[in-house]
Amino acid sequence: MQDSSVVVSVGNGIGDGQESNAVALGQLAVAIESTVIGLKLATVHGTTPADVWGISFVDPGGIAEVKVSPQASVPGVEGLQPLSFALRPLSNTLEHATGVEIRSIDETTGGWGASTVNDYQGIDLEAWARIWLAGLDQLCTGRYAVPAAQVAPEALARLMTAKKVLSHAVANGLSPVLVIQEASLGALDSEAWQAAREALQQRLQDQLLSGYDTAAILQFNAAVTSPATASMARLWGTGHVGNPQAAGAHDSVSDDPGAWKICQLGNAATALANTRKGTVSFPLDVDQPALHRAVALQPDYAVHDMEVACQLSDNDSGKPKRLSFLRDFERFPPAAFKAPLGTTVVPVPLRACPNPPLVVSHQAEGPTDPATLAEALHWSYVFTHAHDNAAQDQALIEIEFNGQPPVATDLGNWGDNALFQALAQYTAVQKPLWAILEQLQAPSVSPKDPVLVTALHTFADLAERVGALWSDWWPSHDSQDSPPATHCMDGHQAPHLSGSDESTAHGVAMPSLTDASVPHECYQYLATLHTTTAAGDGTNPPAYCKLTLQRLQADGPLAWPEITILCADGVNLPLIGAKPMDQSRDYNFPAGEGVPNVPAFTPVSCQWTLSGLHVARYQRANATVAVIRNAQLLGTDGALTCPAFVYRTPQRGFSEPLIPLIRIDTPLPIGIWTNDVATNPLTSLFNALFDSDETGREIMVRTTYGYPVASSTPAIETLTPVMFLPLSEFNATSTVQSIIGAFEAWRTNTGTPTHGGFLSFEISLYAHAGLAHPQPLVVLRQIVSALA
Repeated sequence: MQDSSVVVSVGNGIGDGQESNAVALGQLAVAIESTVIGLKLATVHGTTPADVWGISFVDPGGIAEVKVSPQASVPGVEGLQPLSFALRPLSNTLEHATGVEIRSIDETTGGWGASTVNDYQGIDLEAWARIWLAGLDQLCTGRYAVPAAQVAPEALARLMTAKKVLSHAVANGLSPVLVIQEASLGALDSEAWQAAREALQQRLQDQLLSGYDTAAILQFNAAVTSPATASMARLWGTGHVGNPQAAGAHDSVSDDPGAWKICQLGNAATALANTRKGTVSFPLDVDQPALHRAVALQPDYAVHDMEVACQLSDNDSGKPKRLSFLRDFERFPPAAFKAPLGTTVVPVPLRACPNPPLVVSHQAEGPTDPATLAEALHWSYVFTHAHDNAAQDQALIEIEFNGQPPVATDLGNWGDNALFQALAQYTAVQKPLWAILEQLQAPSVSPKDPVLVTALHTFADLAERVGALWSDWWPSHDSQDSPPATHCMDGHQAPHLSGSDESTAHGVAMPSLTDASVPHECYQYLATLHTTTAAGDGTNPPAYCKLTLQRLQADGPLAWPEITILCADGVNLPLIGAKPMDQSRDYNFPAGEGVPNVPAFTPVSCQWTLSGLHVARYQRANATVAVIRNAQLLGTDGALTCPAFVYRTPQRGFSEPLIPLIRIDTPLPIGIWTNDVATNPLTSLFNALFDSDETGREIMVRTTYGYPVASSTPAIETLTPVMFLPLSEFNATSTVQSIIGAFEAWRTNTGTPTHGGFLSFEISLYAHAGLAHPQPLVVLRQIVSALA
């Protein structure tokens, strides 16, 4: 039913005096809605006289229920959560291409000029994409579009069409952020995905770049019970962000509980057709996303409008009508409407390639003053690396023992990729092309200026090409397939860190030594830095407070490493290791008076020390580091990120493995000399030197007889060479016996007394596998055995 009355449309419910018998719309709404509980009054935008609509939220006959709520369980997060969608990067690795043809701009005509063939290395396509979208946005703004319509209306029409095509193409790159949601409710091409894509596309149609930088689309479930006539209507409202109220809900996920202050939700629609699986999709913007891998917030849905698609008369165009509620819907909602959105934790993927890490140094630290033979035979591997840090970043560290030098592998080539070439083309001609287009701002711009006309058509050529190629991009890259997820040693799932070929997953092939006495061992860790909360007044910026280490692989018995932060001012901060929990260990930054803070999100230098390395077992070492981005946005125990969002830098390592050299000059007594191999002290010495495995061990031995000639400090002794055993492989049945025999023969021939004398040995153990030339591992210069 439709009727009209003389009613003044004012927001505060007080008439303007022009209609003496008028009833203010606000007062009318209060009176009717207070009498007919569940009825909401609204007016259509831009109609005179004002049409007053009544929307019934009363059962039966009206809209009986509208409930908007989260619907998904997410590991590691308290309470049900909405689905989280975000745009995938065009490529999650730095790309390179050879033989790319690039045309120049002829500045005298505005058209294409001569061509060159270029090679590209280390290109982040996301940076190129943003440059292109910003340029097209700028050209389509009023400042440029209005004069362009006078100069080249056909070119402008092409540009506007290309922008619309591109808004569809970019939106197709939307994806659920979490693997668990991609595998269930939010799968690509599902109804939920299509609804989220529509919400993003609406933003892109306005401004491509701002839409492209949307941090996430949060999608809640809408359960609606309504009559068939409601299927043509939608509620519209704005998302508000509040402080999370669920105690502790953000503590284990977001390092900054105040991050909600820099978040902003956009508008969202709720279709009122009868359904239990409707959707409400809010765009989310996060200021400085590189500082927040996840944000916790308390969203609120403030409904203010209704959209109705219906034709009221023959003169009605049938276009959707936007109705504004006369009485604030958020303050006075009908009982049928509920939106318990709860506390939301949103993963925030960062679409930018991380900078590669630096491997600074590695070295062997031997014992300085060993008191026993056992202490003399162990060394420590110390290496230092540095890298930039965004909140989404983790460092993947691999420490390998007894491997061969890395062999480089092919990184691939994007030379035949058309989208790469098109974005490269715009980046190459951006400055000269815009130097021409800036003439659109001149006060005396000439309509039909031939150079401007040609330049606008040149831009339109490129816009149509990029739009078409971007449209083709996602259908061929929609698969989120990846190798099976690796698992931590305790059975927990680890992020997708490997390539398709595990043997060359890190860009290098790492053959190992094959000798069983020198086993190949690999230790792999994933390091995550945590920050303190910044003070609200900015006086206490966030600082690093903890490093969590996940041990993904351990082929041997080595203990957890010790970690020290090397500050820029030369101060070293040893981290305090907590008790390991399964295959995870926290390292706390020291705190207290006089202890400097390490500012968050700044380059960090870490020194790792792995101690207790027996020189015979661990004969060489190397370390590699890669930066992983977006893999564990919800924490080390949280849901994993879909592989399309996960960046991984090339693995950086040292060109040659480190081979230790332990040189001990202090005397090490080993016991009384005997002529029985079983009881001779050299037998137990070699057993300790070889770590109980003599297979393939190569040694060199110098034997000297000594005798004190005077009692003094230090003692005065005579030393006489007895024998020299050149570099040779140790033989358990003959080596010690040959040394015993050589000494007995020398003693007999020289008639040297043994009582009070001693034998001094210089014993060297050599690295014996995988080297072109033998290299000493340990030199024990004074192994002393007293003669009876």
